[in-house]
Amino acid sequence: KMCIAGKDGEREVPIEEFITFVRKTSLKSDEIVIGIRVPYSEGAKGIFTKVSRRKEVDLSTICSTVLMIKDSYRMAFGAVAPTPIRLPKTEELLYAKTLTSKLIEEAAKLARTEVSPISDIRASKEYRLDVVEVAVRRSLEWFLQGGAAE
Repeated sequence: KMCIAGKDGEREVPIEEFITFVRKTSLKSDEIVIGIRVPYSEGAKGIFTKVSRRKEVDLSTICSTVLMIKDSYRMAFGAVAPTPIRLPKTEELLYAKTLTSKLIEEAAKLARTEVSPISDIRASKEYRLDVVEVAVRRSLEWFLQGGAAE
């Protein structure tokens, strides 16, 4: 959740409601973000991927994070829709299942259908669709191999 403060006090807003469109948030004109609250999950493990033209100071062509908590996965992608999105169908496919190469491939293909990227100066729609599939595949393979720090 986003922790926000303004002249009327403080409030918390779920991230899904905070980012409303490209470069738009639900912040009021007199508010600022004072923190981000992420609940602690024992044993959680995650991986973040950013694809861009340069390593530093560059907007993402696409970015993703995959978080494993017990027997479930949470997936979020940026730059594949007007706002960051989760992949609920792919998450549901993986729920309470043991990762296998076949399941990873199925999840990667399904993830591709859950995003609706545009073509712009940074990448074409087709390239972004390919990268979503690859990012999901590589992230899940990382978990399958034990998810060691890189």
